[in-house]
Amino acid sequence: MNKVIHWGRWCAAAFFAFQGLFFLFAIEAIVVFSAVQLHERMLYPAVMAPILSFPLLACAWGIAKLRRWGYGLAIVLAVAEGLAGIIAVWLLRANISSVYVGGFSIYFDPAFMSSLLFAYIVLLWLLLPSVRTRFLHKGFAA
Repeated sequence: MNKVIHWGRWCAAAFFAFQGLFFLFAIEAIVVFSAVQLHERMLYPAVMAPILSFPLLACAWGIAKLRRWGYGLAIVLAVAEGLAGIIAVWLLRANISSVYVGGFSIYFDPAFMSSLLFAYIVLLWLLLPSVRTRFLHKGFAA
């Protein structure tokens, strides 16, 4: 197996797994914190956390195991994240002086920009001919 395919698949799987775990645990932490602050239970984030994290975690598993469905799901998720990032920057460009995330402007937020950059790197890796051939090879279909 080519090193680009081998190491790239683990990096892509780690990227999607990290995002899935982040959605799962960060949203649950927000629910607990909000329940303590507001003295009420917030049901919407508690229900949405598993729904948002499941495709990301399933994608990480599919990429790590070289499954066809993992390849397709990874392309869909990487394109969706890339488009969502571009739309977020485009919508917030007029209000950039008033929009800050964690003390940084949205344009210069390191977490936002690194996540967007890595989503495009993963998408570029997925579209490489050798990667596409390896995932779509009949011997690796689940």
